[in-house]
Amino acid sequence: MIFMGGSAVLIPVADYMPAWYELSWRGSKIVILIHRAAFEALKGIVWRNEGCIINSIKDEFSLPDYQPPVEGAFGFGLALKFGGLERNEWLAWECVLPKIDEEPEKWKRDVLALRATLSFLFDKLIILSEIPTGWQEPQLMVFEGFRVDKGLHGGSLLVALTPAFIKWISRQGDCRLGLVIAAMKAMDKQLMRGSDCDFFIAECRQPKWLHLCVPGNACGLDPEYHADESLDVGYNLCPHNIDGSIQQLTFLAGLACLHDLARGDYHPQ
Repeated sequence: MIFMGGSAVLIPVADYMPAWYELSWRGSKIVILIHRAAFEALKGIVWRNEGCIINSIKDEFSLPDYQPPVEGAFGFGLALKFGGLERNEWLAWECVLPKIDEEPEKWKRDVLALRATLSFLFDKLIILSEIPTGWQEPQLMVFEGFRVDKGLHGGSLLVALTPAFIKWISRQGDCRLGLVIAAMKAMDKQLMRGSDCDFFIAECRQPKWLHLCVPGNACGLDPEYHADESLDVGYNLCPHNIDGSIQQLTFLAGLACLHDLARGDYHPQ
């Protein structure tokens, strides 16, 4: 925790934070869950302040129109499909993936619409960490750098793992996370039209380290540093050579599954 202007600012890798949004892996779908209190605050932010940013993103990537957050489908091209109320005061949205038989240009537009929607959403959600939800379970992950760029490494992704998540991973020992690998393979197959590449890694190493890899040029998510082995402190998972849509969304599927495992709420297909 740091103090700015006389008020406390929570730091995801250092502080306990009651959960305000989560990811879940539902068989073959990535689901975003947002606590209603945080969602109400999100709606106010987007409606009031973000029109210029939304239009700039839309123009840069030639995306369909943006629907602001509502209890219904929203995002660029309605890239998030509303799934209703869950667990008392939590709202769910499914990430709509492009259809596998789409024309290449439409596939590219649809996947960019989803990625741009998620990038914009995660950037706004991170500033809502102090919205009072009354929720007792802790935040496990915070997505701080979900990028959509035209250049090399345009699918960058940075994830803060909180101390609450570290408590879970420290109990796993040195192990291979088979369910996480299966989720990443399933997403890669959906996006690659049946890719048979088998180079996927998801493993824990003591005392608290997580490593994820997917097909690519040394494409991975790895700890920012290994200096502090304290189980009371989290760390950032940093990207290496995440070059685009397929790799970025494949990692996101693995992280959603990992979140379910840590929360003890895995949803088999």
